[in-house]
Amino acid sequence: MDDGSGPGYGQIFEKIAELPKTRVISHPVNLGKGAALKAGINFVLSDFPEVAGVLTADADGQHHPSDVLKVRERFEKDPEALVLGVRSFNGRIPFRSRLGNEITRRIMRAVLGHNLSDTQTGLRAIPRTLLPKLLEASGSGYEFELEMLIAVKHLGVRVIEQPIRTIYEPGNPSSHFRPLHDSMRIYFVLLRFSLISVATAALDNLTFFGLFSATGNILLSQAGARIASVAVPVSDGSTGCLPLR
Repeated sequence: MDDGSGPGYGQIFEKIAELPKTRVISHPVNLGKGAALKAGINFVLSDFPEVAGVLTADADGQHHPSDVLKVRERFEKDPEALVLGVRSFNGRIPFRSRLGNEITRRIMRAVLGHNLSDTQTGLRAIPRTLLPKLLEASGSGYEFELEMLIAVKHLGVRVIEQPIRTIYEPGNPSSHFRPLHDSMRIYFVLLRFSLISVATAALDNLTFFGLFSATGNILLSQAGARIASVAVPVSDGSTGCLPLR
């Protein structure tokens, strides 16, 4: 996926496009990681509708080819699960990467009940059943991957963590992550989900007590509360996207 990389990288993508069974999808301008992933997912669903899933990998040198194969092999054993290639974050890791992952994983555990080791990994094998839902996600940047984890929780999709090596170049020059701007977008997704969850719970309880006061029927009140809460919607760089058969 060439997400508006610019003319200086044209020759690179031309060589990639010449590889067997390879298709390069291009955006004329940079639309963000989430937009790039959705473009790749949409292409796979349109041209390979029978695939078992999609494997995504970042193009910043942080994923070793052997680890990509490990994630694929783990997915082949559990094609209905989301497989995350998780890093250990031990050793010489850029401070912003270590801190950002630690904060996000703690918030995820508190808000969603997800106790994940690496919430920001771009190496993922995504099951076919999850792909259409991801196309509806509003995120176009790094927050898209967090929306994916929220969708997984909402849909009851199992998450499997596959350990991979942790690779960072000195100074992490290949990363396009903007600590302040992109972190704010990520945490806004969590805040939005938290507010919706609180509002849904409040609506559920208020509907139950209102129906129970009017009817005195517990089962009817519970059914009405569930219907009312379900009616509330829970959600409104270059990367690679591979169909998994």
